[in-house]
Amino acid sequence: MERRTLVPLLLLVLVAAALRLHALDGEPWLDEVTTYLRDRNRSLSEIVTRYDSQNQHVLYSALAHLSIASFGDSVASLRAPAVVFGVLSVVALYLFSRAVVPPAEALLASAVLAFSYHGVWFSQNARGYTMLLCWTLLSSLLLLRAAAGERRRTWIAYACVVALGAWTHLTMLFVAAGHLLVHARLRRRAQPVGAPRGHGLVWGFALALLLVIVVYAPVLPSVLAVNGSEGLAARVPRWKSSGWALGELATALRGAFAAAGLALVAAVVGALGVVRFARERPEVVELAAYPVAVAAAVVIGSEHDLWPRFFFFALGFAALLLVAGAMEVGRLAASVAPPLRGRGRAVGATLVLLIVALEAATVSRAWGPKQRYRDALALVARERRPGDAVLVIGTGHRVFVDFYRADWRVVASLGEVRDASARARRTWLVHSFPVAMAARHGDVERELRAGFDLVGRFAGTLNGGDVLVWRTAAEDGRHARSVDR
Repeated sequence: MERRTLVPLLLLVLVAAALRLHALDGEPWLDEVTTYLRDRNRSLSEIVTRYDSQNQHVLYSALAHLSIASFGDSVASLRAPAVVFGVLSVVALYLFSRAVVPPAEALLASAVLAFSYHGVWFSQNARGYTMLLCWTLLSSLLLLRAAAGERRRTWIAYACVVALGAWTHLTMLFVAAGHLLVHARLRRRAQPVGAPRGHGLVWGFALALLLVIVVYAPVLPSVLAVNGSEGLAARVPRWKSSGWALGELATALRGAFAAAGLALVAAVVGALGVVRFARERPEVVELAAYPVAVAAAVVIGSEHDLWPRFFFFALGFAALLLVAGAMEVGRLAASVAPPLRGRGRAVGATLVLLIVALEAATVSRAWGPKQRYRDALALVARERRPGDAVLVIGTGHRVFVDFYRADWRVVASLGEVRDASARARRTWLVHSFPVAMAARHGDVERELRAGFDLVGRFAGTLNGGDVLVWRTAAEDGRHARSVDR
């Protein structure tokens, strides 16, 4: 690492840490609560030897357990490993970028990631996605170094990083599969003179697979069973639609840049970055695209729920492509505008700094609650009367009943809703994820729309994760006023 870039990089690391630590103890959302409830009474050995759902990000859960044991039982402790790896990803992106672009561009890419809305959002999400981002960038760097020299120790380091990534989240296998395609092309293009043939296949990919099997050995049957069924049933067909996933991606891009027009400009600049790397360093485009393509093919082909977060590992490449595209804009501007001749890099850097300034102006939205269960709790507590029945349906019971200890009745069918309503003065029903509600409990939703009033709808930063509060008509026959909050 060049000495002249060390201080700017350290400043970026400090800024990235500050952005990710602010409001870290905010309200947890469903998946975080699920992780906490599952592991709170388990020992470390039990955590790494049990795999009962795709919610289990094994290595993250182990680190979160150690964090809570060290710093206390809090949401901030639960999220601490995500913060650490979110910050480390800024450094990992610099290291990878430095292998393919000049130091200034590598710093700019790290700045884009440091101020990224989604970088901050996922760094305050007690899941393994920032870890996966970091492992992806480090393994991509090691792949480039190993393919250039075929050194056994570099390939072994690559295999270890891939195994750690897969132990965090199995989508790391998509990254490794994409890397295998990149490696095959790199070998055909430039096999190092005198390099032992097959080092990469044996000490890189085969060893990585062996290590993945070893770390999952205690739970391998469970891993196969869970991933062979969970997320595959067509209970929420919309979540399996590529159109829905693309819409979610567009919403995420618009949210990152505050407006659709600005998001479109960013997308165009990123596309120019693809053009530049395709011309100068095509392996960068492949490292960015092949793992995403493999992930999309497997997820769509298996008819699994198509969660956009499965592709979060590519965020670092998106930042680098954005910087490369800005530099391409600068080059093109300098070639057509005489006053800018010889200043293309300055123009490109200025454009990147404008993007970072825009990110800085909007990143605070990432600190808001991902889902607003507490607001729903407060509404019911404030307006509930003696004789009222409060019901919760769907996955929300984990948060309201198991986590917050609300004395609400958990129901699972229309019959149970009607039975509770028949015995109550008024009936409340609370649920989250409206799309899932419509798909899984369509009859209950129709009952709500016919005989209940929507008195609260609480939208958080998790798109589609709204929490809805319904209540039967008031005693005097008037309908309660619907509120969108």
